[in-house]
Amino acid sequence: MPDTRYVVRRLRAYRRLEPLHVAFAIVWVSGLSLAAYAARAEGKGVVLSLLACAAVGPVAVYLLGPAASIVVTAHHIVVKNPYLAYRVPRQLVERVRYDSLAPRLMLITGDAVRLSALTLNLPRGYPVHAGRHQQRSLARMLSEVPEQPNGVKISRRVRVGNIAVAALTLVALVAAGEHLLTR
Repeated sequence: MPDTRYVVRRLRAYRRLEPLHVAFAIVWVSGLSLAAYAARAEGKGVVLSLLACAAVGPVAVYLLGPAASIVVTAHHIVVKNPYLAYRVPRQLVERVRYDSLAPRLMLITGDAVRLSALTLNLPRGYPVHAGRHQQRSLARMLSEVPEQPNGVKISRRVRVGNIAVAALTLVALVAAGEHLLTR
């Protein structure tokens, strides 16, 4: 019978979703939806334009929050930033640098991978150490998943879906603004 006293984790993940961002999205959508409801006598174009503007809030919250994540496996660290994803072998990681506004995964090759999931997104005046729980979280993930070196190739891919969502939202916002301003 196998010994079950020790649990070895195969992966750990960190995805940011701040309550302040969710509250912002809810207030944004509610306010613009209420404005669209109040403006329904103005015609369908105005209502659709206001609803298109309402979609910007949740899309921005998604791209600034949950679209960014870090997954630590035995072989790789997978960094998903809003528009780019990296798969970095763990043996190439030298350290994590937190001394700037955008934390970075420093590699032994001299390259650096931005860690959008650890960016604070806090207004000016907050102490720099406000994100210390995120630093401990990444350090904890690295210690909880034992490293098993296997390859040295870093892969990078464009996150086409997120770029498409951002582009469609921007197009809808420009069309809505043009419709509302030319009335």
